[in-house]
Formats: sequence, structure tokens, C-alpha cells
Amino acid sequence: MNALEKEVLKLIGESVESPDVFTDDSTGMAQIRDSINHGIWMITMATGGYQKRYVLPLRNDRLFYRISWEGDYFGYVIQAWDRERHKKLEQTDVLKLSCEDPWWMQRTGYVEKYFHIGYQFLGIYRKPSADNWVLELDCACIPKAYSSDTDPIKLRQNFERAVIQFAVSEYHASRGDGKRATEWLNQSIETAGLKKLNPQMAERQYQFGGYKTQGEARK
Repeated sequence: MNALEKEVLKLIGESVESPDVFTDDSTGMAQIRDSINHGIWMITMATGGYQKRYVLPLRNDRLFYRISWEGDYFGYVIQAWDRERHKKLEQTDVLKLSCEDPWWMQRTGYVEKYFHIGYQFLGIYRKPSADNWVLELDCACIPKAYSSDTDPIKLRQNFERAVIQFAVSEYHASRGDGKRATEWLNQSIETAGLKKLNPQMAERQYQFGGYKTQGEARK
């Protein structure tokens, strides 16, 4: 039983020394460990709190590449860097590229932009004209799920409390207590600093001057 699991048990009212339901074995702790893993995934994905660098060798006349990790999972690219030219690449998408340059798939030369395609795939603009170019990708990753108390927890220390609160929220949700589950989930979101991603007020646009009534517009 690791430190995070012990804190969750304390908050749900379970004894840490002699638990009744969540015993210190793989079967008894499965629910708690699954909830902790879910919290880790949510927070690392939303905040980019777990990052790794991926070195991507480019190939002549190739636009699309598979991004794969050993152990962890690819989330998204935070920054792409052209090692040869010491230049940061711009992020874009297929729709924008098609509007700006309908023949973008035919262009060759130095890579200027990158874009995501579904899960594990990355596209670039333009196609390299040689095989010796390299991109350095700083990526947000999703840690592999831990399954025992001896496995390392790949999580920043300042997010540990938020993960504990998330696991407590899932516990109450599994017991059908929606009110307490919501309270603990809100605490987790606030502790992790994710509340700013869900603004309380809709975006507004203000206009000063130049306003015409419907009657004036007809004149």
C-alpha cells in the first residue's frame, strides 16, 4: 500500500492498519488503484504535467509519422523543434493547411509546421528532401498504469493531493452518492488548477461606437 492509497483510505473512512474491504493485496486494492490511475491520467493530460522528449528522424518524401513510446502513452506535442535550423515549428491542422495551400501535400523543403492526426500520428508541412533531418518533440505523456505498491508513481508532487481527491470522488460515485462525489471532484479540479479551464462566465464581446439602429441602416 503506497502513500496515495493510504490517504484515500483515510478520507473514505477505511482503516489503514486493518482495512475491512480494501485489503492490502492486488484484488482488494484494485478499485482504489484504478481510481488513482484515472486521476493521474486526467491531470497529466489536462496540464501536460508529465513530459518526455521524443526524437523523430524524418524521411525523404514522407509526410506522416507514428509516435510510439515504450511503457507510457503519447498525449500531444507541446513544442516541436527543428534541430538543424534551431527553429520552433508552428502547430496547425489539415483544414487550415488545405485553405492556405491546396497543394500542401506536394510541397517539399524545410519543415515549417506540424499537426496531429488522431491517436499516435503526426503530420508535417512540408515533405523533407533528405533523410538526415531530425525533429525534437516535447510531448505531454500519459503514464502507464501502476499495478502494485512498489511501482513508481509518475506524478508531480504538487498534483498528488488532487489525485487523492479524485479517487475519493470516484469512491463515492461508485456508492451512488452523487453529491459527495461532486464535492470531492470539484476539490480535485481546484487543487490541480484546472478550474480556469472551465470559466464561470461565457465569453463576451463589447463594441463601442459605429452602432446603427435598424431604421438608420435602411437609409
